[in-house]
Parts: sequence; structure tokens; C-alpha cells
Amino acid sequence: MGIGLIGISTLLYFKHKKLFVYIFGLTLILGILNLIDIYYSNIIFGIGPIKFNPIFLTLLIIFLALNKELLNKMFPEKELAENNAENIKLIKHYEQKFESKTESELKNIADETSGYVNEAKIASRNILRNKYVL
Repeated sequence: MGIGLIGISTLLYFKHKKLFVYIFGLTLILGILNLIDIYYSNIIFGIGPIKFNPIFLTLLIIFLALNKELLNKMFPEKELAENNAENIKLIKHYEQKFESKTESELKNIADETSGYVNEAKIASRNILRNKYVL
């Protein structure tokens, strides 16, 4: 069963990466818990009644290390979403604040070398795009 799941995971790696992560991760977790194996003999160590397979544990660590970017895209952290909402609020605030500024003032704010925070720069670019069409 372990070899079959790894074969399916290999095919999914090339066809559907998101599904690959789920299937291969599930395969590794089942292997760590010693519910499946890929060879007729295995190495097992236990902590009390729970038995672990160190080969699958090593594979899981390597998998997590090599696919960090893909996993971060699939499972973004909650803090990032909260920060994103805060950034949107700040941008809206700056848009309201900068609404009465002239085109040249907005261009100065939007300049990458200006001393304004990123949210202010984004807000000024948005106003320029909507009002004056860059």
C-alpha cells in the first residue's frame, strides 16, 4: 500500500501539486505511525505503546524543508491575513487623507525614495491611477 501511495504521489507531483502535497503528506504521516510501509522489513522505535518509523520521519522533515514555499502558499499564516487587513485599512486611511493633494504632491509621495511608509505610497498610486491615470 505504501508503494502505491508513493507512486500516486509521484504522478500527482507532475500533474497537480496541491493534491500531491496532501497525498504525500498523508502517506508520510501514515508511514511515521507505522500503518503503512514501503518495504517488507522496517525499523521501528517506540515511546510507550506508540511506535514510530524513523525513515518516514526523516522523509517528512526533508519534504517540509524542500517544499516550504509551496506549503506557505497553500497554508498562509493567520497573522499574514490579519496584517493584510490592517494594511488595507491604512491604505484606505491614507487615500482619504491624500484625496485633496495635487498630482505633483501625490507623485512625490508615490516615489520609491520618498520617506513615506509603503501604505502611503500605495494610496497615492491608487489616487493617481483613479484620478489622473498614470
